[in-house]
Amino acid sequence: MPTAEAHVLADNPSRYLTQLCKHASSMGRATHHGPRIHLGAKLDSGELRVHAEWTDTHGTVAIEPWGECKLTADAKTLTLRVSASDETNLRRIEELITRDLERFGRLERLTVEWRQDESPAATPETGATR
Repeated sequence: MPTAEAHVLADNPSRYLTQLCKHASSMGRATHHGPRIHLGAKLDSGELRVHAEWTDTHGTVAIEPWGECKLTADAKTLTLRVSASDETNLRRIEELITRDLERFGRLERLTVEWRQDESPAATPETGATR
């Protein structure tokens, strides 16, 4: 399962964690943002399901069947950790989270830079690590 992580410096990381999770939660409801948005057709067709849970310091946004993003806020940093079913879905979640978070934090000029986990993974053909 591919993973990636980003550490975003912010004046109030908890605020962004809450805002991102609330936004994701609204995407998961039947009355999500309407036709203009990110996952509109995929949500409407039932292809994707979005669920979010959060506190002031921890959150999880699940986008099934793609994967999930775990969020942690401390005094100055919002840490984002994405795990996904494959590389394509990892990129999809990264792009979705990045777009929303950078939009929410545009006045603070937040930037999200992902680092992919470099741990060895088994290849399906041989079971060997690469």
